[in-house]
Amino acid sequence: MRKSVKAEKISEIQQCLTGFQSAVVTTYQGIKTSDLVGLRHKLRENNIEYKVVKNTFVRRAMKELGYHAHSENIDGPVAIAVGHEDMTAPMKVVSDYIEKSGINMEIVGGFLPEQWLSADDVKVYAKLPSKEQSYFMIAYLFQAPMRGLAIALNKVAEQKAAA
Repeated sequence: MRKSVKAEKISEIQQCLTGFQSAVVTTYQGIKTSDLVGLRHKLRENNIEYKVVKNTFVRRAMKELGYHAHSENIDGPVAIAVGHEDMTAPMKVVSDYIEKSGINMEIVGGFLPEQWLSADDVKVYAKLPSKEQSYFMIAYLFQAPMRGLAIALNKVAEQKAAA
């Protein structure tokens, strides 16, 4: 492969990793093309990029971006799902797809801008609520005391009206 092609591939990976929230590293060998297409479709629906990467290219791209510690954990033929919007989205989509489809794909690990995540860590993050779900839960917690007060005041008003 010529140096210009290599530099282009490294630049592509750097663009993908610029401003990312989280990434999941998976194996892909031995997976049927139809399963990979299904996974890519699910990831695309959630604005997540999925790239099959050559180890040397991704390591060099990550080192140039300042993620030297992360690059040491990437070994073997891998693909990376990169999310730019929601931190848990790549972890959720990949984990759910593997679980629901039953494909023989493994999560090697993942990374946030500041740390590497083991495969078990990725699975824990995948179970966390999404940003929208978190906002809903917080709003519900703020609403609950006011709702309880409104119900109590309504009962008092009903009792006074009955008396």
